[in-house]
Amino acid sequence: MGRRPPLGAVGIVSADAPRLPMARPELIHSIIESGNEVVLIGPEREEDFKAEAYDDHIRFCHLPLPRRSANPFQELLATRSVLAALRTTSIDNALVYGLRWIPLLVPLLRRTCTGRVVCIVNGSGTLMSRKGVLGAWLRIISFIPLRRALRQASVIMFQNSDDLLLFRRRKILADRSMTLLTAGSGVNLERFSASPMNTTSRNFLMISRIVSGKGINEFSQAAEIVHHTYPEARFILAGGDDGDDDINWSRIRSGIRRGYFTYVGEATRDEVTDLLRDSFCFVLPSYRGEGVPRSILEALAVGRPVISTDTAGCRDTVESGVNGFLIPPKDVEALARSMIYLINNPDEAITMGVASRIRAETLFDVHKVNREIIGALLEAVA
Repeated sequence: MGRRPPLGAVGIVSADAPRLPMARPELIHSIIESGNEVVLIGPEREEDFKAEAYDDHIRFCHLPLPRRSANPFQELLATRSVLAALRTTSIDNALVYGLRWIPLLVPLLRRTCTGRVVCIVNGSGTLMSRKGVLGAWLRIISFIPLRRALRQASVIMFQNSDDLLLFRRRKILADRSMTLLTAGSGVNLERFSASPMNTTSRNFLMISRIVSGKGINEFSQAAEIVHHTYPEARFILAGGDDGDDDINWSRIRSGIRRGYFTYVGEATRDEVTDLLRDSFCFVLPSYRGEGVPRSILEALAVGRPVISTDTAGCRDTVESGVNGFLIPPKDVEALARSMIYLINNPDEAITMGVASRIRAETLFDVHKVNREIIGALLEAVA
């Protein structure tokens, strides 16, 4: 009988499991290359996955849960069926991405995994930032199971220091909790290689899920302001529509009709690379509670200046005035001013793009991040 691979079957839990091979291809390949197996776990069914993206070393586990829900009681009712699905899947170690799944799944994975359960906090999302009575109520009912689950995790990996400090300040972590800080999810510096900027282009690119917290409305509003004075400027938005009713589609459609705004929908990996190389500047005015936005990391690697917000996760990617600008969240005027500055100073935009590439090489190499993640899992078998 041959020696057992060091990690065995590694389950990766995500709210968007079909996108994992596109979003985390290097991590998946690193696990498989060592003779291990990957199990993608999520609320989607196997037929939702594109078969050509996988090989014999990848399996699927469907969780009988809604993909998105703000009702923890509904998820608790599904505990028995979720536990049955995990038991039949046979997982040795597990990675759990995102706060969405931690309270329910970490205790269940502890009962079904033979090895480690590693949590990756890739942003605090709306749980920590939602205002008013509803936000306070959601935190009250969410913090207790979140604390209980995180105290059962082998390691908790944070993608930015703001979230780590927030969790400690709110006493969500136990004093004995093992935590690690990573540089987001990293970026593939070979795939997203440095690309010379087309100095005649004035394409401002935003790649994001189409949800209001990402700053979609602020981007379209700033685009309208800038276009009024600089009609040569173009604004491209790429990302899947999540059906957010707060998106101002009428303004976007107006920009499309007038020829200065383009919505391309969800882009493939190759299309993302082409969009970045054709861009003049990358924009992500998010105020949602990011980990470290992967889209920004890809823009850094290609060598583009970045305009983003001075918020958790986003601020880790930009040194304002060096490789782009950090603006206050929801500040449309500041966003428009930053765009106009780059239009008027193309040589400085090029210099900022070079600084972005250096920042990506220095801080955000995906292979370094993946070694840290796999190292956290290997502690179980070392």
